[in-house]
Amino acid sequence: ANVICWDASSSPSSDVLKKYPKKIKHIDEFITKKNTNSIFNSYDGNELLIQMDIEGAEFEFIESISEENIQKIETLLIEFHWDFGHSKTEKQMVNCLEKILKTHTCFHVHGNNDQPYREGTRMPSILECSFIRKDLSSTTEIDDSDYPIIGIDAANCPRTDLKLDWWKGI
Repeated sequence: ANVICWDASSSPSSDVLKKYPKKIKHIDEFITKKNTNSIFNSYDGNELLIQMDIEGAEFEFIESISEENIQKIETLLIEFHWDFGHSKTEKQMVNCLEKILKTHTCFHVHGNNDQPYREGTRMPSILECSFIRKDLSSTTEIDDSDYPIIGIDAANCPRTDLKLDWWKGI
C-alpha cells in the first residue's frame, strides 16, 4: 500500500522516507475541509493506507472526503475521539461512521484506555478502529468477539484495558 503521511506536528523519520521514497508522501499541513480532496485528487491509485489520530478532526476529514476519494483508501486506521470538546452531534458522528461503512468493513476495534468509558455507557471515549475496503474483504459478517483480544491488543496506558462488548444484545 501507499501511505500519505499527513501531519503538521512532525514528519516521518528520514530513514523511512529514504527507504520508501515512492510509497510515502509526507504532507506538512493541517487537514481542512478545503485541502482534503485536493491532496487525494493528486493521487491516481487506490492502494492508500491512512492512519489517523487527529484529536477530533477525524469527523471533519470524513465529512469532507469525496465518495471517489474514499475509494482510494485500501486500509483506514482511525482513532475516534467522541468526547473531546468538538462540536459534533451524535447524529454527525453516526453519519461519519455510515459514510465509511458504505465502502469499508471494520475488521478490528480497540478501546483506548487513556480515557474512561463515555458517561453512562460501555462505549470508550476514544475508539481505535481498523477498516478495509469492502472489495478486499472476504466477509462483512460482524465478529461478536469480546475485545480486547489477548495477544493482539495492548493497553495504551497502565490502567486496565477497556472491555468492549456493548454491541452484544443489540
